[in-house]
Amino acid sequence: MPSGVYRTLRKRLNQLVAVLPTPPSPGRSLSQAQKDGIAFYAVMTHAACEHYLERRCSEIADHALDAFTARNKLGRVGKHLCLLPYVTFTKQDRDFTTVAELVGASGFGVHISSAKQLSSRAELTLALDRGHKIYQRSIEQNHGISYKYQFKLLSYLGVDIKVFSPNFLSRVDQLATLRGEAAHKGVVAAQTLPSITDLPTWTQDLLDGYLDLDDALKTLKAVRT
Repeated sequence: MPSGVYRTLRKRLNQLVAVLPTPPSPGRSLSQAQKDGIAFYAVMTHAACEHYLERRCSEIADHALDAFTARNKLGRVGKHLCLLPYVTFTKQDRDFTTVAELVGASGFGVHISSAKQLSSRAELTLALDRGHKIYQRSIEQNHGISYKYQFKLLSYLGVDIKVFSPNFLSRVDQLATLRGEAAHKGVVAAQTLPSITDLPTWTQDLLDGYLDLDDALKTLKAVRT
């Protein structure tokens, strides 16, 4: 079953699709009101997706901390939070593709032996607690849903971002670009504007992709290696 956060996202995105402006008649250009309606869709859909990503990642990080503190279970997410938040994240776009081939992949991750977990319980507790705080602060300071922002938040948890549909990743970047123009420039370039009739497809692609992410994060909670 999808998480409550995902169900809230689905409800909100469907609401936004329902209030899209009527498309122009064939051969007619978009009116200013129609352009404003597309900009509204972009800004509000982006906000809902960003809220989902941040809230769901925060939940998974909280679960990892609670699992170790209360039940002495240090899973994949907890191990990553003991280390990765302390590492400076790359700012070079070309580096994402390189490291994405490894991060989250089966057989690649942070390894801490059972013996080490027992002998260094106090140190791991401090590292995880501090790493959790750094990670939560990075969520608070997040400013988007484009690939580099998603990759940063998800890689710190050990998510394999390669498993998601290229169509979903592309749609997220399209939405981020459209929202950026609408929110920061106030005017969306004509070549950036999608057809109003295409936006319901955008919404479905986003919902399909975030459902896959929701499932991946739920599964990750139980992964130990």
